[in-house]
Amino acid sequence: MLTDFLLGLRASWVTEVTLADRVVPCFTGSFWSQTQRDGHSLHETPYRACFKPSLPRFFINGLTKPGQRVLDPFMGRGTTVLEAALCERKVYGADISPVSIALAMPRLDVPDRQAIDRWCAEFSVRAVKLRDRKPPPEHAPFFHPHTYAQLLKLREEMHVTNSFPKRWRSDCPLRFARMALLTRLHGHSVGFCSVRSMPPNIGIAADRQRVLNKRAKVNPLHARNSRDVGAIIRSKVKSLLRDFTHDDARRIEKADASIHQAPASGVADRVKHDVSLVVTSPPFLDTTNYEHDHELRRWFLRCGGSSVPSFSSIPEWRDAMTQALRSIAQCLKRNGVIAWEVGEVRKGSIDLEHASAEAAKAAGLVPRALLLHEARFTKTAHAALGVENNTAGTNTQRVLLLTKEKP
Repeated sequence: MLTDFLLGLRASWVTEVTLADRVVPCFTGSFWSQTQRDGHSLHETPYRACFKPSLPRFFINGLTKPGQRVLDPFMGRGTTVLEAALCERKVYGADISPVSIALAMPRLDVPDRQAIDRWCAEFSVRAVKLRDRKPPPEHAPFFHPHTYAQLLKLREEMHVTNSFPKRWRSDCPLRFARMALLTRLHGHSVGFCSVRSMPPNIGIAADRQRVLNKRAKVNPLHARNSRDVGAIIRSKVKSLLRDFTHDDARRIEKADASIHQAPASGVADRVKHDVSLVVTSPPFLDTTNYEHDHELRRWFLRCGGSSVPSFSSIPEWRDAMTQALRSIAQCLKRNGVIAWEVGEVRKGSIDLEHASAEAAKAAGLVPRALLLHEARFTKTAHAALGVENNTAGTNTQRVLLLTKEKP
């Protein structure tokens, strides 16, 4: 199937590149959508450095058939596993971060939306009677005292485990509502719980938020900054489910999703070894601080200390990726394929496909091709931080295709 897939890419600009002492074809072109919002509304959960649904869809449709198993061991917000489920594939997902599990799991077990609406309406009524709570210094720049009182109440009521539930359990509406709230804790409009802040996929510390408040002359104590959190959740749920149909529910049910909070290096101990395709994107060294970006989400989930590793050097990153790829390879069927998405880092001075190929070789895997996706990026960082598109940060998508054996 991989051979036919690569033959179908021949219309793209083809060169050759040497990766881990092996010469492989390099295809350059626009392989998936360049639009900023592309895909089912269920995907709209902000997460730092996530890829678009059209990327995994491209490989899912090209390299698998309905009913086959797809894995993402660096799951993030769950783009690959959700898209695979909507494409009628069976899915495994794993991530070391509890935030990832809390965002991905509920969208693979969607409850009746009327149950969520009723719950949100009931909470809004109860919230009126809550006494204001003065936020501590780390939260005071973000929230009005009445908003904070609602968040504390919800934090208590929504403290459920991250173990994957059986279908249609009674706590499914609560999990889905919690997932929606996690995407709306802070942001840049009145549709978020905070005063005007950074977009929800970009973390911001309290001292930086104080600076923003001062510049914009924003006072979190002002009555106009109080929020109806139940209404915010209800609005987000409505947005997430605007494309959701009975056919989608059937597809997700058949996906037989299995989601685990685990490092990629331990995924072989958690899932069956029947995977036809892996589509994943590992951390790009230390370019993204996931702990910082999810600080408020981690507080709400009571996650405690750090869980997501950060790598300051190529050798350190390569060793960690070797361990991960060894475990991933065990899950892969003999003719299975890994689509390993990386980028360039350190202002374009390092292309991670070379270190990835070395890690793959050490894990017993074989590089088969490299895809360089051409796109004009429109970054969140451009609007929020003034980072120019196609300059700083990661500006290319480079997908290394790996298999277990030589062709």
